Amino acid sequence: MKWKAKSPYSLTPPTSWSQLPFGDAYSTLIGAHFEKWFARIQGRRLLKISGLSAEVPCHEQLQQVVLNDKTCENLTALCQRRQTIFIEGSLQELPFGEDTVDACLLANTLNFTQDPHQLLRETERILSDDGYVLISLFNPCSKLLFKRKLGKFNFRLFFPFRVIDWLELLNFEILLQQTVSFGHEPKIFGSLCLIVAQKRTLPLTLQPQKVRYENQEILNPVSAFKEKINT
Repeated sequence: MKWKAKSPYSLTPPTSWSQLPFGDAYSTLIGAHFEKWFARIQGRRLLKISGLSAEVPCHEQLQQVVLNDKTCENLTALCQRRQTIFIEGSLQELPFGEDTVDACLLANTLNFTQDPHQLLRETERILSDDGYVLISLFNPCSKLLFKRKLGKFNFRLFFPFRVIDWLELLNFEILLQQTVSFGHEPKIFGSLCLIVAQKRTLPLTLQPQKVRYENQEILNPVSAFKEKINT
């Protein structure tokens, strides 16, 4: 397993779950577990980053925008059917201003991204205060551990604690870390890991300055001893 965040090789991500083995089942599972979090989004503006995110079902009342690095027929048809806005743009430099999005969905987007840390930095930049990021990942402790391809697509595996570390460095508060599985899988070896984090504007750990006394002589035992002798 590669430990460097940025891969030296570019990856071609799938544009639909149907291109991956058991893809439709993955999409349904992600949508079911994130459903309650979709309902908590303030402002109702949800950005779905990548084609896989676009296909995850979610709350219909949300104002959904799909971002992918290229236009393809299945995404165009999907957005027309769901009356969703589609934008073509780079996933490394998201084409949005600061604090303009209320939530971002990255449904296994990091598994097919050359520089996942850069994508998370961009996600933090465009999220509004207290905005949510919802992330799903392939579980490296599952049967995918020794695989290098899903179908014809190369992918990368990341342990959840590593992604959580990146998020905390960006001042996100982790609200959920969970492994989910299909009915026949042991939970610990489930196929997916889910993470929900919220952007915080203040540091999560405050470090107040030490109190400084102006009268340093009070804390000087030598001076106090001399004064006692003189008296």
